Amino acid sequence: MNERLARIEWSRIAEGGDVVAHLLIERLGAGPALDAVRTGAGLNQDEHRAAQRWRHRLDRNDSFNMNALSALGMRVLIPGDAAWPEHLNDLGPETPPVLWVKGDAGALTARPSVSIVGSRAASAAGIRIARDFACEVSEMATIVSGGAFGIDAAAHSGAILAQKPTIIVSAGGADRVYPRAHENLFRQVLDGGGAVISESPLGAAPQRFRFLARNRLIAALGRATLVVEAPSRSGALSTARHAMKIGRDVGAVPGPIDSVHSRGCIDLLRNGATAIASVEHLRELIGPLHVQESIEPDFFSYGAVDDFDQRTARTLDAVPIRTAADLPSIASVAGLSVTETLTALGRLVLAGRVEERSGRWVRTRIGT
Repeated sequence: MNERLARIEWSRIAEGGDVVAHLLIERLGAGPALDAVRTGAGLNQDEHRAAQRWRHRLDRNDSFNMNALSALGMRVLIPGDAAWPEHLNDLGPETPPVLWVKGDAGALTARPSVSIVGSRAASAAGIRIARDFACEVSEMATIVSGGAFGIDAAAHSGAILAQKPTIIVSAGGADRVYPRAHENLFRQVLDGGGAVISESPLGAAPQRFRFLARNRLIAALGRATLVVEAPSRSGALSTARHAMKIGRDVGAVPGPIDSVHSRGCIDLLRNGATAIASVEHLRELIGPLHVQESIEPDFFSYGAVDDFDQRTARTLDAVPIRTAADLPSIASVAGLSVTETLTALGRLVLAGRVEERSGRWVRTRIGT
C-alpha cells in the first residue's frame, strides 16, 4: 500500500489529534504502521491499547476507492505535497495524517491566512464586525473559519463580498455541508476559488468531539486568530487556546462587560490576547509570528463537553438520539475499543445521559 492510501486509511480509523497514531506513523511509516495494528507486532504498551480501537474500525472498513475523489471534485493532501499547508506541521504530534480538500487546494498556500471565529449565537453588531473586517483584510490574507452559524458565516461572507477565496474547515467530511442551512454559503465558497477541508474522511458525521479537534486546524492554518464574540465556554475560545499554544498571535474584539457575547473575549484579553478595534489593528496582528506570554496556568484547562473526559464525550456523541444502537456500532462511530466504549456507556448511564434497552443504548431526553 502506498503512503497516500495508507494515510487515508489512518484518517478513517483514528480521530483528529491522535498523538499515539501520529508517533506510530512517524516511527514506522503509514503502511507498516497499519500492518502493525493488524498483527500487534512491534507495538509498545500505549500503541497496543490504542490499536484496540483502531482495529475495531479497520476490520469494518471496506477498501477506499480513489475514484470517489475525482467524482466528488476532491483530492487528498499529505505532508510533503506542494499544496500541503506547512503551518499545520506546527501542531507537532497533533498534525493530521491527511487533509481532504474539496475545491481549490491552492487556496491553502497562495497567501497568508487569518482565522476569524466567534459565537454561533452572535449579535447583529458582532456579525457586522466579522463581515466587515473579513471583507477588508481579505485583500492581504485568506480568511479561515468553520462554516458555522454566526461569526463564522459572517467571516466567510466578508471574503465572498471582497471576491477573495476563503477556507471552511469542516468538523465532518469535506463532502458534507454542515449546517445544512449553509448549502448556499458552501457553494459560494467553492465557486469563489476557496475550499472546504477536513481531516475526517468522506461521509464523517460532524460530531461534537470533532468540532473540538478541528479547532486546532483553524488555529494552525492562520498566521493569527481573531475572536469577534464568544461566551466564556465556546469553541471559539478553544481555537484561541490552540493558537496560543503553538505561538500564534490572538486578537479579541472588546465588548460591553455586561454582555454574554463579550465574556470570552475579555478572558482572552486578560490572558495575553491583543485588543482589536479596527481593521488596521487586525492588519498589524497578521504580522510576523511570535510566541505569546502571560498565560494563566489554568487557562488551557477547558475540556470536553459537559465536563466529561474525552472518551466519554465521544461515546455520548456516538449514541443515537432516537433508535437504540448496539455496542460494536457505537464503538465504531466513536473510534474507541469495545471495552473503552462500554466503560464510557456505564458513566453516561449513571449520569442520566444514556439509557440501556436490552443490550442496546439510546440517549435519554435530557441529552437530545
